[in-house]
Amino acid sequence: MWKIDAKIFYWTSAALARVHASVRVGFEQLRLDRTVLVSDKSTREILPSLKSLADELDIMNARLTAASVRRLEHSLENKKCTYGDVVDLTGDIDRRLHDELDLVHLYALDENKIKYFAPASVLYDQAVLDKFPLAIPDIEDAGKCLSFLQGTASVFHSMRVTEIGLKSLAQLLGIPYAPSWESYLKQINNKIGEQHQNKTPEWKADEPLFRDLSGDLQTMKIAWRNPTMHIVRRYEPDEAEEIFRAVKGFMTRLAPRVSGPAA
Repeated sequence: MWKIDAKIFYWTSAALARVHASVRVGFEQLRLDRTVLVSDKSTREILPSLKSLADELDIMNARLTAASVRRLEHSLENKKCTYGDVVDLTGDIDRRLHDELDLVHLYALDENKIKYFAPASVLYDQAVLDKFPLAIPDIEDAGKCLSFLQGTASVFHSMRVTEIGLKSLAQLLGIPYAPSWESYLKQINNKIGEQHQNKTPEWKADEPLFRDLSGDLQTMKIAWRNPTMHIVRRYEPDEAEEIFRAVKGFMTRLAPRVSGPAA
């Protein structure tokens, strides 16, 4: 996948325009004589623009066009170029760039959602990521789907992040593996519902948090997880953004109670 941002595209166009302008000036001075070797003065004028153009093309991953630019650059540096050669090679650069760009379709990200096209370390606090490293790919995918306005896909990945939180909470409460969300939640609620006198002081201190997290999971299951997984409904980007923030809040509240990276 090419990454072409508007600024780089502009700089590439500007650098190519400067190359053409330098060649045109040289031709006008020599009355369009194609056989004359490019002067040192013209070379000094053209080379900086060529180097800049090659750098921008590298960033755009337009490798074939960059190779043509460097071929012209090499010929000029070795004083083997006529003005006719420069015209032909710059024309070749134009055609190659046109062909390469013809294979690419550019889509502009929504300005309100582009912030989600970012690494997990930007989307979540590092302290949370340290506790849930397995969630990192889905955190990033949830963000990318948001940036591309794919709301339902973003919710799908957010629910995968939540499932890691669900299993971490179950592990924290000493609950073994369960085959489904429903089974996990039932055991979590049973654990919370045990008689008060059987609970340690540490448990009693954390019980309000456990109750809140369990309630959040139950709500997510009914409102988002099941409708997503069972093809009940689709989500608009703004809805998915709210869900992304809710899942982030859930994982952030759970993280301090997890002693190490969740397995």
